[in-house]
Amino acid sequence: MHPAIRLTMLVGATAAAFLAWTMLSRRNPERPAPAPAVYRDPEGIDRLTSVAILRFYASPGVLVEGDRATVCYGVAKARSVRIEPPVEALGPSLNRCIQVTPAEDTRYTLTAEGDDGRTVSESFTIQVQPDPQLLPKVVYFSGQKKGAPGEAVHSLCFAVENAARVSVDPPVIPSMEGAPRGCFYVAPRQTTTYTLTATGRRGRTSHRSVTVAVP
Repeated sequence: MHPAIRLTMLVGATAAAFLAWTMLSRRNPERPAPAPAVYRDPEGIDRLTSVAILRFYASPGVLVEGDRATVCYGVAKARSVRIEPPVEALGPSLNRCIQVTPAEDTRYTLTAEGDDGRTVSESFTIQVQPDPQLLPKVVYFSGQKKGAPGEAVHSLCFAVENAARVSVDPPVIPSMEGAPRGCFYVAPRQTTTYTLTATGRRGRTSHRSVTVAVP
């Protein structure tokens, strides 16, 4: 074969081989394709063999009544979950949050059950503090002497806030429902201390006393 023809065939074969390598390398690059993402938790979820509670907490843990808290939970290897006292419908989840509005100090318990029937539980308490703006308050309770000299007649007047009921001890008058202010008369035979009680929401109370002196 003529040397020029042999050189031409060698160049052509080299070019064809280079082209084939280029096409192959594009289909199969040296860097492997990234593997599908797999959820791996630092606590070792992938190594769990039975149901487990991963997290269960509330934020904030102390509320003013009427406010909401966020309760979050996470479980693994669970077929069912529930929270006591009951909240909205729940299902197994690695991370889920719900809203709660407890009216008073409330202990929440999360229970998760696995396919094998095993259950695990965790609890915490959300503390609920009264709203200072809604607390009952005796604004004033005072007495003023009335009647002729030598008579022990006094007028006792009061004013309250956020009170559903007002009562006096000793019970010289009936309890009053929702009275923000008022006056009444007393004529004790001996020195007596009268205590006014304003009762508000959830039975919370405020007190103030007046002593009527009898000579």
